[in-house]
Amino acid sequence: MNGSWRTTFTTAALLIGSALSGPGVARAAGPPPSPPPSLFASQAEYNRDWQAYAKLDRAKAAGHIKVTYTSLSNRAHVTGRLWDKDNRPIHLGGKCAYVRFQGRTIGGGWTTKREFGHCGANTFKPIDFTWQHVDAVRLVVCQTKWPLKQPLVPVPGTCGPLTYIYNILP
Repeated sequence: MNGSWRTTFTTAALLIGSALSGPGVARAAGPPPSPPPSLFASQAEYNRDWQAYAKLDRAKAAGHIKVTYTSLSNRAHVTGRLWDKDNRPIHLGGKCAYVRFQGRTIGGGWTTKREFGHCGANTFKPIDFTWQHVDAVRLVVCQTKWPLKQPLVPVPGTCGPLTYIYNILP
């Protein structure tokens, strides 16, 4: 009988001890636990030059992306130039330069942010825009037909590779 009381007492003490250390129990005064780290808190400012070409190098986009971070979000600033490198006249198949920028919003999918078109052999059009709450930015450079009409449509078979200029995820 002595052994059973001892076992019962030990079991009761263990249960009370685990209940007192559970998550719903008041703790001694002290600093509150730290919140989980933000996705952007550990990031430094991101600066990178970029460039991309259409097939046959007949169009080129080049520039810079700068991403600044806050504790809850980010801001991507894209600048650059879209170059029309096609020296052929229109009646001999010459086309205009075209670039499409897409971003993946935090917690969302890919969307097109900006499109630029430019006609004029060996001349450029400036690129300058900002985008908030993105974890990736990519672009594709193509050629489009003259005259430029909205919506801009790339000519099939003229696009270069998809180029990622910013990607927070590995």
